[in-house]
Amino acid sequence: MENDFLSPLDCVVVGGGAAGLTAAIYLNRFCRTVLVIDSGCSRLSLIPSTQNYPGFPSGVNGQELLKRLHLQAGRFGASIRNGVVSEISKGKTQPFEIRSDSVSYFAKTVILATGSTDVVPQIEGHEKALKNAFLRYCPICDGFEAIGKKVAVLGAGRHGVNEAIFIHHYAKDLTYINFPDGVAAENMELLAERDIKIFDGSPNSLVFAEYGVSGVFGDGSQASFDVLYSALGLNPNNEMARLLKLHLDVDGQVKVDDHMQSSLEGFFAIGDVAHGLNQISVATGHAAIAATAVHNLLCGRK
Repeated sequence: MENDFLSPLDCVVVGGGAAGLTAAIYLNRFCRTVLVIDSGCSRLSLIPSTQNYPGFPSGVNGQELLKRLHLQAGRFGASIRNGVVSEISKGKTQPFEIRSDSVSYFAKTVILATGSTDVVPQIEGHEKALKNAFLRYCPICDGFEAIGKKVAVLGAGRHGVNEAIFIHHYAKDLTYINFPDGVAAENMELLAERDIKIFDGSPNSLVFAEYGVSGVFGDGSQASFDVLYSALGLNPNNEMARLLKLHLDVDGQVKVDDHMQSSLEGFFAIGDVAHGLNQISVATGHAAIAATAVHNLLCGRK
């Protein structure tokens, strides 16, 4: 496969999720030459139904939303290619070189929209459970759906405890399953204050059943739940940012300025890989800001 872009593009967008496709829509409407390189691994495709994305009063399936974004980007002439970016480099006076599947593309700017990857609980049947909404990852997205249900949170450390406290706002019948180590005394107090039940230590087994999840714990007790929230963490897909030695926050997300530009001029980061709240609406907002900044930056170049 040869690179049919003979001169540097205005922008290469790395990632074809909600953030990347929205950036492509804006940039093509700015009459910019743009290529989106999509690995096809957007977390959005795993969402059975998102209920808090504006404009869809009955909710929208993640794959359906991706399909609509693809169609909208295509309407304005977006070039979208399947592939995995293996390297990005830049000389002092040269454009960015983006290497994907043995092909090099050159661009004046780059928008990184590679998202993040959930730490998946090692429970048999988790993929089916995710589709059936027995397994959830985002209490901000769908904590509302936990109202009136028997809920468990599988977590570790203060992050897991904080997520349990967040969900307790919705689900009063709540159990925190600490994994893999013991709950610190101060965290135990925080949970006890809210009458959150605790299974401390790794469960002997967790099984996704036809209508929820059931577990057997170290003391021999058993319990079943309508929904299990996994609070094991999220890993930003920041390999390219690390390669370029961009500034990252403590969680590994790319630090950006008010225009979504990273510590390297002309290199922007948006969506879950960037510092901020991991939400679809935030990702599309990031994209609008970054795409406009790219356009303005290029307008100032001779």
